[in-house]
Amino acid sequence: MKKVADWDESAALYADLAPKISFYRISSNKLVQAANLDNATTVLDLGCGSACLSMHEILQGFNNVRTIIGVDSSPNMLEVASRKIHLSYPNESDRVQFLCSRAEDIDHIVEDKSIDRVICSSALGMFQLEDTLKAVHQVLKQSQGLFIFNLAEWDFVFDGESELQARYVAIDNELRRRGLPEKEIHGAQSKLSRGQLNALLEKFNFSLQWHEEYSISVQAEDWNLFYSFPTIIRKSLPYLPFNTAKSVLSMAMKAFSHDNPSSFKWATFRYLAESPLCE
Repeated sequence: MKKVADWDESAALYADLAPKISFYRISSNKLVQAANLDNATTVLDLGCGSACLSMHEILQGFNNVRTIIGVDSSPNMLEVASRKIHLSYPNESDRVQFLCSRAEDIDHIVEDKSIDRVICSSALGMFQLEDTLKAVHQVLKQSQGLFIFNLAEWDFVFDGESELQARYVAIDNELRRRGLPEKEIHGAQSKLSRGQLNALLEKFNFSLQWHEEYSISVQAEDWNLFYSFPTIIRKSLPYLPFNTAKSVLSMAMKAFSHDNPSSFKWATFRYLAESPLCE
């Protein structure tokens, strides 16, 4: 339950700052545009968080979507999200509902084969993937339901050199300056390749319809905001006391030039849920 507790602690701050972070804002926009929502009526936002960036775009641009279900395992995230959405869209309360659940258990709380689209922005790497894919397939309409998600280069293997490493170099430099151990892992412990991802989706009878890889220009301020979330601070340097980790990350991000943005790679995927699910 530690992950849930960490996100609970970050809920209010995340709702305030995530919309100001370029890579969250842009990747969420691309995700919604890739979801083919013009003929969808029911959307499940998996790991919606407290900022609800995707939900905002759906409410503003797709009146045909009659039901939007925000799912998250953090009660505080959902409380903040619900307050934020209902204050921003007081006349849309009948379109939105929030459910507290692990991603792996959504088939226990949502009617089978009832969902047109499951979207997942910036969250798939936080879940047990095989159980999540099985649950997602179970709630999507057969042979017409779509699963749309994105992955950043901290979870996914892209071709070519990655400028993301410059951020880790800055963190390691600050750790060395203080005589502290360097990070052993940069990004996820195990990153997915395109082949591994597609094989896993095919195992649960999803077929790839479309995908796009792109780069987002990231300013120094984006990283400063990102490393202000308590859960990110703990996840980045879990072996250090919280206040020490917070200070290290804050100083390391000052190494980035405000006049020289870095490039951050992302990918968006759209898969069709074929039927029946292969057990």
